[in-house]
Amino acid sequence: PGVRFVELAQRVAASDADAMAIAASAADSAVLVQQVRRLRPGFAAGLSVWAGTEELPRLGGAALDGVLVTQFFDRFST
Repeated sequence: PGVRFVELAQRVAASDADAMAIAASAADSAVLVQQVRRLRPGFAAGLSVWAGTEELPRLGGAALDGVLVTQFFDRFST
């Protein structure tokens, strides 16, 4: 609550960082990546396993191209 994604994205985009690592939900991660990449297209990003849900691609769309998401298990394994 109270996170201002546009302001946060502006701070990230204005930094000298080469990449960002996000530990947040799929929805919050998608919004932040979209906003940062609007300002700095192709900015590298890595997301926590928490964001790695089936809804992430739907929420983030093409803005998530090339984003690294960690997964330490096979969710489709029987």
